[in-house]
Amino acid sequence: MFQGIAAIEITTEGTALNLSLRLSKKEGVPIQLVPEGTPGASVVVVKRVDELRFYNLGAKQLAEHLKLTVPKVVAIVEYLDLRNDPECHKEIKIGKTSFKRYSQKATYKIKETLEQKSIEEIWSKHGRKRRGAKR
Repeated sequence: MFQGIAAIEITTEGTALNLSLRLSKKEGVPIQLVPEGTPGASVVVVKRVDELRFYNLGAKQLAEHLKLTVPKVVAIVEYLDLRNDPECHKEIKIGKTSFKRYSQKATYKIKETLEQKSIEEIWSKHGRKRRGAKR
C-alpha cells in the first residue's frame, strides 16, 4: 500500500478518541503485504482496486498484445501456471457469467519467458495436448 515503508507505529494520546499513525522505514513493527486470507495476518489497511481495470485483458487481448494466437497464449499461460498467480489472473464474476482476466503483469511474465524459451518449444509441450488447438 505504501511503497518504501518498512514499519508502522500506532499510538493513542490523551483521553479522546485520537489516533496517530506514523509510517517509518527504520522504526516500529515491520509490515509486509500479504494476500487476502493469509492465516495469522492482521489487516491494517484495505486497498480496493477496480478489478476490471487491474485485470484488464482477456485471452484475446493478451494474444493481440503479445502478437500470438489465442491457443499459443493459453499454452504459455498453462506453462507458467498464471491462472494460479493472483497478481496475473483472476476469474471475475458479473452476474452469472465468469470472465478469465489477466493483468499487465501477465504480459511481463510471458515476455520474460519468451526471451528464454521459444513459443514453439512451449507449444510443443503445452499446446498440442489441447484438442482442436490451432498452430
